[in-house]
Amino acid sequence: MREIQSEFLPDLDENRQKKKGRPKKVVYIHRERSLYQGRILDLVKLCELRNYDIKGQREIILFLYRYYLCYFYEDEQKALEDVLELNKEFIQPLSEKELIRATNSAEKVFKSKDKQYKYKNETLIELLEISEYEQTHMKIIIGKEEYKRRDREYQRNKYLEKLKSSGRISEKEKISQRRQKIKALLAEGLLQKDICRVLNISKRNCIRDIKFLKEQGLI
Repeated sequence: MREIQSEFLPDLDENRQKKKGRPKKVVYIHRERSLYQGRILDLVKLCELRNYDIKGQREIILFLYRYYLCYFYEDEQKALEDVLELNKEFIQPLSEKELIRATNSAEKVFKSKDKQYKYKNETLIELLEISEYEQTHMKIIIGKEEYKRRDREYQRNKYLEKLKSSGRISEKEKISQRRQKIKALLAEGLLQKDICRVLNISKRNCIRDIKFLKEQGLI
């Protein structure tokens, strides 16, 4: 199923060069389709994470999948075909007749252009009982805590990249390099006081680093 999504869902290139004076409506439509694409992929990923054993949320997943595909493809038949394919992957799939009946309202809503099922992420997380772990694998359907975690990771990587580009290293990296040097000097037979002199570090730091190396089984 992941291969099907990768092959048939068109790429939406967020990084392509934007033309001056691009109509705001076009930008909005592009972002909306990106949202649908992300949620489509997230629903497939959720099924994968649960090994397609999703009996408790089977109908709602298929409904949402058909709903998002209708808006993404703007082709009701293609959307239905993809939903049928996903259903086949389930450990306990619906019959084709049951599936069409359970998800038919998704197509009706699409045709009426009524976006009453344009759920917020928090609502989807609650409906589908998406765990914090599962959210770490999602592209779009994430809660506030996962968003904050990703932002912290982004900011950290940005900071480390800035240090790297300026030829500097983080404090954590400094300590790691110092401990590697201490390990090498100990292997050469140097005493603690000699290591402090060679590396120009305090006795306290030296003792602490040696203790760490011993605890990690590195010396």
